[in-house]
Amino acid sequence: MDFMANTLYGGQHFHTFNVLDEGVHKALAIEIDTHLPTERVIRTGQLSDWGRPPQGDLWQQP
Repeated sequence: MDFMANTLYGGQHFHTFNVLDEGVHKALAIEIDTHLPTERVIRTGQLSDWGRPPQGDLWQQP
């Protein structure tokens, strides 16, 4: 997992949260926004966990 921040030419800041599988050089998830709340970071990390959805309220189980 990796956080990055940058600034656009017009001065607006943005952040990225990257979940990478370095074993196969694959990005499992990338979130880009001007504000990344904790809940969104946690959800993104859970969604990318081995490519399976998390158990709980976020997904309906079959």
